[in-house]
Amino acid sequence: MPEELQFSFLDDFVFKYIFGQERNKRLLIGLLNALLHREGKARIVDIDILNPFNLKDLDEAKVSIVDVKARDSAGHGYLIEVQVKRDDAIVPRTLYYLARLFTEQLGEGGDYMSLAPATSIALCNFTVFSGSSRIQTVFRMCDIESGSELRHGDPEVTPLELHFIQLKKIGDLATTKLRTRFEKWLHILRFGRRYPDPAQLPAPLSADEEICMAVKELQRMNADAELRQVLEQRAKEAHAVASLRGEGFREGERKGRAEGRVEGRAEGRVEGAAEANLATAHKLLSAGMPPAEVAKYTGLSVAEIEALERG
Repeated sequence: MPEELQFSFLDDFVFKYIFGQERNKRLLIGLLNALLHREGKARIVDIDILNPFNLKDLDEAKVSIVDVKARDSAGHGYLIEVQVKRDDAIVPRTLYYLARLFTEQLGEGGDYMSLAPATSIALCNFTVFSGSSRIQTVFRMCDIESGSELRHGDPEVTPLELHFIQLKKIGDLATTKLRTRFEKWLHILRFGRRYPDPAQLPAPLSADEEICMAVKELQRMNADAELRQVLEQRAKEAHAVASLRGEGFREGERKGRAEGRVEGRAEGRVEGAAEANLATAHKLLSAGMPPAEVAKYTGLSVAEIEALERG
């Protein structure tokens, strides 16, 4: 086994492999309780994974964003996604999928009172909110004057909750200073490559059984030739798509410079970005990716993608 692992928890495929399998439900429960600061009676004790890991499905999904969707024993829904590269559409996209997680509970003629809360967690390895130094930002629906939160059913639970966790803002603390489960899990998610051998985990981390199990899963995955091949192929495809989009941006800037005006440069960048997104969408649709997944990756709306697909 190499001294440093090539793939980390922050690869979305790796994240889905480790936390999106039925046999690893305990790891997902531990992670959710840590990220949501659940203690005592509020702890999640059981969970059903709604989109369990399937190597064939993920291979066919190519470079689409991979998430983990689950529902606990009380019916509350959870959506967790890892996003490593900057995504300017991260806020509207996560809002869209949080709304879907909430509304897809209700079948035709269903009872609105049966709707259970939905929570989305975006683990971002880039800065989402530059004006704040906070690692975790939580959004709920509230009255803008009084600040009172909208409640439904259980007076202690909000119907919709959106968490952005900005991993780039985690300081590289000495492991001896990691006090809370939240701090320990964020440390291992971001710096997991430092611990290729679970036996070498420092005391504050090795004391957490779920963290030890997660590191062992990461070690096992990096040693699996088939999984590594899929990871390497996905990385190549993601690089190709990023290059395609980059060509569009560069062409837009060239157009702006040729016009010799500030307005022209701005317009050129916008047009280049739009052309890049459309070209990327065409390529992903041709590869068989569903419109909703193409929308995730390009920032275009599902309606725009479907119109593009119809020609």
